[in-house]
Amino acid sequence: MTNALPPLPKDFIEMARTLADAPEHYQFQLGDLINNKVAQYESLTDRRRARWHVIQELDNNAVADKSTLRDRSVMAAFWSPDMREEYDMLSYSQKRAIKAAGERWKEYAEWTLAHLPSPVWLIRKRIKDNGDGEERQPGWERLLDRFIDIAYSLERDEAAPGWVRQAAHFVVEAAREFAMDWREE
Repeated sequence: MTNALPPLPKDFIEMARTLADAPEHYQFQLGDLINNKVAQYESLTDRRRARWHVIQELDNNAVADKSTLRDRSVMAAFWSPDMREEYDMLSYSQKRAIKAAGERWKEYAEWTLAHLPSPVWLIRKRIKDNGDGEERQPGWERLLDRFIDIAYSLERDEAAPGWVRQAAHFVVEAAREFAMDWREE
């Protein structure tokens, strides 16, 4: 095992930056790009260190923040290309919510397809309630979902002042950690 991993190639960083700035349907491509580079670096070290290195390098080169890069990597690892194709009618956010169901993901993916357009809050609620329960969202949850959506948009709005983007980033990170039962591998 070597002490230092080689820096990421500039063309790789530019490709990652292009995908990070692209519309939603490119999110899996960014995850695949990250995971493929991690697999290349695994021959030099262990997987965890390789993943940390790739994500750190992309973060240092202002491709995207670490949490976004980890999300893309984890989602691409979970949702294989075949699974993505089979459930191509679902949005990235819906797929993220379904992933939280773990081994029962397919059951919730099928339910979501049968009930389109299924809002993410409802998918999360069904998973939390083990597939049962009232399908009415409390007012505060609707407001929180909107608040988080606004924060997510503000965090990425380059025209917004820095302090606004930082505040929005704080909200998004807090939502991922606490309100959305954010899980990583």
